[in-house]
Amino acid sequence: MSHIVSTPRGLVALEQTDEAGFAVWRSAFGFDWTVEEVSVEGLGPSETVAPQAAGGSDAVLVVAGNTYVDVQRRIREGFGSLGDAADDTSIPYGWGVDIRGEEVEFQLYGPLGLSLAVLTPEDIDLTEAEVETLVDEWNGRDHSAEVWTKIGESPWRETEIPGASYVEAIVTTPEGELFAVGYGSSGPASWSSDDGLNWERADRFPGPYGVDNWRGTLVGPSEGGRASILISGDDGDWEDIGPRELLPTEFSWHIGPVGAGPGGIAALVTSWDRYRFEPEETLEPVRLRNGDATLTIDFQSGSYTVETGDGFTHTWQMHGASTPKGIAVDLASPVVEFHDPDTDELLATFTIEELTKAETSYWGGHHQPAAHRAVVFTSDGEEWSIQDGAALGNDLEIMHIEVSETQVVAAGINPAGLYDPSLSPGFGLWSAPIP
Repeated sequence: MSHIVSTPRGLVALEQTDEAGFAVWRSAFGFDWTVEEVSVEGLGPSETVAPQAAGGSDAVLVVAGNTYVDVQRRIREGFGSLGDAADDTSIPYGWGVDIRGEEVEFQLYGPLGLSLAVLTPEDIDLTEAEVETLVDEWNGRDHSAEVWTKIGESPWRETEIPGASYVEAIVTTPEGELFAVGYGSSGPASWSSDDGLNWERADRFPGPYGVDNWRGTLVGPSEGGRASILISGDDGDWEDIGPRELLPTEFSWHIGPVGAGPGGIAALVTSWDRYRFEPEETLEPVRLRNGDATLTIDFQSGSYTVETGDGFTHTWQMHGASTPKGIAVDLASPVVEFHDPDTDELLATFTIEELTKAETSYWGGHHQPAAHRAVVFTSDGEEWSIQDGAALGNDLEIMHIEVSETQVVAAGINPAGLYDPSLSPGFGLWSAPIP
């Protein structure tokens, strides 16, 4: 599930699927759910729809999302041509795209910044049209949000929000209009619609991190995510209602997402101030042994050195995602071989798994505690309370917050799973009683 929200038509959850479209789940109270598959015409074989936001009124349901070329999926599917270990998901890798003009290459990289392979669009079965789309998206020429609207029980109709590149949230205003916030070509923006089909730019805007309906008004985070929540007045202006005064002043805070419901308003506040290196900290190199050979990895200086039993020593420097002379990656094994750059004599061999564990343990052991989180809450828009958010963890990205009459519910995903095939993009829900 990529999104869950309460609407006048009940709870709505969105799911990205592998098919040419997406799924909309609906439930009156959250117990019994029905699902509807929404087909999207004109998608290429590598294109995927990512639904981002949903909202509506008693008669109208609107879903906004983006269509993009799913390079990640194609790389995973095409990894088999790179070695016999294609199905071994313990081989971690990242990927990057290099677009120069109309030329496109994809690079797989592994531990130590080693390049595992360079792929062409043909290697991962991208069509010419998909490559053109990818280049246009990269250059900012074609990255617009799409909207699907359902009126009553009629079929879904595809439309657009002019000038919107990404829609973060859709709510119904106190006047009965549909109100969408997100990003346009020049930054944060908002739009309104009477029917969910025809949209125009709106003036009022609290921030790109979403708005919600609360007791006949709109609430949302301040622009830029500063630690303030804004509430919309009758004149369309926005008033700061807190909770900046509750937060420790030694940290800088970001606020969002914000959720509102019958029980009040809740928001996640986060500080990344403790996510840093201590300058005076000495980072000791990591050493691995295989037979009489020792590999010393010094991440601080960006070098790795192999020393053999007979005293031969050679040092390589890390230079981004590359494979220096004398180093060979064998994906079929999967191992990394270190050779004498002059004679090509094999000096040492280490598995990709060994190198990955060394890199992971090194960085994990030298970071300060990750971001500090807290949840702020008000039942009346005036008096605020704050609760520690440690139970939410630091690995999961909190995407949405909802408030019922008795509970605050947070939903999140593990974004690391989007880049590392050994992980799954886990989806989690947390709830706590209203203070």
